Amino acid sequence: MTDNNITASAPVLEAIDISKERHEVLIEAPDRIRGRRVSVLNNLDEFDRLISLLRSYQRPVRVGRCHVVRGLAVDG
Repeated sequence: MTDNNITASAPVLEAIDISKERHEVLIEAPDRIRGRRVSVLNNLDEFDRLISLLRSYQRPVRVGRCHVVRGLAVDG
């Protein structure tokens, strides 16, 4: 069977729950069994920290968003 994966390496998956003051980020790396949860405050220093963390995986990153409607998560 032919492998249709065209990326050089499997990406890190990142899901972001965006809110006004704090964002919750879920990170799943293909070489790790458990995912990682990170809280990011809505300021430049925190965004720089998140970017540094994602760069430390040395893989492409695929980003998704999560919208919460009345307590129910809806993928977006």
